[in-house]
Amino acid sequence: TEKKMDNYLIVSTLQLGMCVGLFTEGRLEPGTPPWTLHLYMLALGAAFMYLLMAVWFAMHASVVASCSSVRLLTQFVRLPVPTWQQLEDMRTYAASFEKLGPRHLFRLPFVQSAAENAATAAASMKSRRGQEPGAAVAADPAPCGLGGADGRGGPA
Repeated sequence: TEKKMDNYLIVSTLQLGMCVGLFTEGRLEPGTPPWTLHLYMLALGAAFMYLLMAVWFAMHASVVASCSSVRLLTQFVRLPVPTWQQLEDMRTYAASFEKLGPRHLFRLPFVQSAAENAATAAASMKSRRGQEPGAAVAADPAPCGLGGADGRGGPA
């Protein structure tokens, strides 16, 4: 992931800095054989190139991980876009509001709908049990349709 590549980048950069420090400050004792000096410079040069490529690849991998996550979130896992038919079905027209009676025109939002839900629940309970609507509402713990699927307020 992007965070792992950033961690690799930090560690590789620190090691690359130490490698540069050894190139500039790390001198061998005077009188060391030339073949040891050549092996030392060869090992330091290989380490420098390896660490330079590690820094470069870590930066590249971090950018690729970031771009891939953005692409995944925006192109492959998109929220469904509704069709025109679905948008048309959700629309309401002013003509439907004008057809409502005066009882519905001047109602308080949410208050009357809860009362209508209670009346509907009472009527359904009456048809099931053969009781009075008032008794069914009093016996029903969730008269506003807040109960479960069985209509008794329990789990579905």
